[in-house]
Amino acid sequence: MHVVLFEPNAHGHRFAHVRRIAPSIAALPGVRLTLVTAAESLSTPQFAEQIAPIRDQMTIEASRSYPIGEGNTYLKAAAEGVLWTARTIRPDHLYVPYADGTIQIIGLLVVTALTAAFVFLRYRALLFSTFDPEVAAVSGVNVNRIEAALMIVLSLAILATLTVIGVTLVAAMLVIPAVIARMLTDSFGRMLWYSTAIGTVCGFVGMYASYYAGVPSGTMIVLVGATVFVIVLLITGGKGLRRSAGLDSHSEDLLAEPAA
Repeated sequence: MHVVLFEPNAHGHRFAHVRRIAPSIAALPGVRLTLVTAAESLSTPQFAEQIAPIRDQMTIEASRSYPIGEGNTYLKAAAEGVLWTARTIRPDHLYVPYADGTIQIIGLLVVTALTAAFVFLRYRALLFSTFDPEVAAVSGVNVNRIEAALMIVLSLAILATLTVIGVTLVAAMLVIPAVIARMLTDSFGRMLWYSTAIGTVCGFVGMYASYYAGVPSGTMIVLVGATVFVIVLLITGGKGLRRSAGLDSHSEDLLAEPAA
């Protein structure tokens, strides 16, 4: 498998990011790693400091310069370089270090912590307003505020996962684990735990399977989720479908007292 890292900047501004990820990629079995960068960047201090110490782990290919500035943004330069690399080198996988992976991981952890805190602290009000918003409002729950907070958390979750599975597949991974969990239980609390566990397992298995199958990770993650859905559907049969359709019939008692 041929993996190419492409840095279009002639000054090598993202060589530090390349240095962090290149050894891990080069260590994978059966992977041949190539760094494609502008010829001018080979003589920069960034190249000498970041790439020279690890250049024995990869092949260095010089491309034509893609200057950044004067209306030519990084994304435009990267797009031009990607087309040149795809036509010239024809790699199996091409990665442009546009964003720092460390920052992405931190963002995912922060969003996960915020989501867990929101569900834990506002669980009863969230449960009440989800199943019976009219009664919840009469009982003192600020339904509009709860729904607005839920939309904010959902938006943050979507933004944090866009770089992993893409815009279209985000919707699938938001729906599939929840539907599977609903087919397995009538309890809202257990549904939260089941959907979280199912989504985690599908993501873990999909990421590893995509590497060995040589396909995009987002596609494989959704395929794994769809496979789990079909298996659960075959096991539960019509009972699971009826349960997933009847969201108003659940085994938990709603709030007997007003919730703030």
